[in-house]
Amino acid sequence: MYYRLHVEVIEAIARESTVNVLDKQGIVALMVRAVQNIEQDIQRLDEALEAIAQELHGAYQTYIESLGESLRKQLVLASYHLCTQGYPDRFLALSLSQRQALQQELRHLGQRSQQQLLQFLTPPRPMPKAVPKPPSLLEAMVSGDLSGDLSGDLPDDVLLEDAGLDHLSLEDDGTGDVAIADLEDLSASLTPYDVVQWRDALEDAIAELLQDMSHEANRLLQRMNMLSSALPEPVLEVASKADMLADASSGPPNLLKLRIEAESENKNESETAQLVVIHLRLSEIEFSDPIFSLKRAKIRELFAQVSQIGHDYQRVHREKAIAEAEAAWRSSWYEG
Repeated sequence: MYYRLHVEVIEAIARESTVNVLDKQGIVALMVRAVQNIEQDIQRLDEALEAIAQELHGAYQTYIESLGESLRKQLVLASYHLCTQGYPDRFLALSLSQRQALQQELRHLGQRSQQQLLQFLTPPRPMPKAVPKPPSLLEAMVSGDLSGDLSGDLPDDVLLEDAGLDHLSLEDDGTGDVAIADLEDLSASLTPYDVVQWRDALEDAIAELLQDMSHEANRLLQRMNMLSSALPEPVLEVASKADMLADASSGPPNLLKLRIEAESENKNESETAQLVVIHLRLSEIEFSDPIFSLKRAKIRELFAQVSQIGHDYQRVHREKAIAEAEAAWRSSWYEG
């Protein structure tokens, strides 16, 4: 629709030099209709994005509910393998009450983490906008205030070369995930940038929870003498975060094998000790249940739609900036 009106305006301008077919106000009226049509497109995109965001929230809710249950089970399973295969002698040295206390604490840790996961899930919302949006050119045109130099009345997004979206970057890595950077949108509507920021924050919170949970489990095992009390805290911290040190080629899931070099009594030699600790990995937790592949596929599908809307946002905001700039040019032009 915008392009058809755009052609009409250009043709009218071309004829104006020879035949007074459309006067200045008539051309401006066509421009107003062009901007109005573009704003209707933006509104439709806003409504579509809101619907997808709600569906995405529901998809993540079912995913997180399954993840919390699986996380609790995988923690217990990893602890079982560590106690029975990693350090069987140390576990047998514990009394019955100590074993029960260890198992109970591990169950409580899993339950707390399961509840915390659900607290991470909030609906996608527009990011806070600190700068108020100035009046649009369309509002000034409708109100009839077209006199004088209009450049001072133009909103910032019109003065920018690309309608405030020249820094918008949409990249689809083939999985349906999209990265959007430096979007300067002052509207109160939910944007693709808001949805991506929401998704990234949620995924980061899940990853951080797994790290904290691994660290807390290892400290519990250390207090119960399953891990050496001489093991320094920095090693436990690294064990909860660093996949690069993991021997993941074999062995039970969610366990990390570390090789630590320590000085021997002979200062010219060093001794190597192998350490097994809890290291919860999202990939291994998801691999434990085929249902996660279906849930992830749904999430990727929805983000592919967010990606498409992001591209459409870039296009229509660009069209709006061009239409408003053309209207501003025509409204201030006069024959000298």
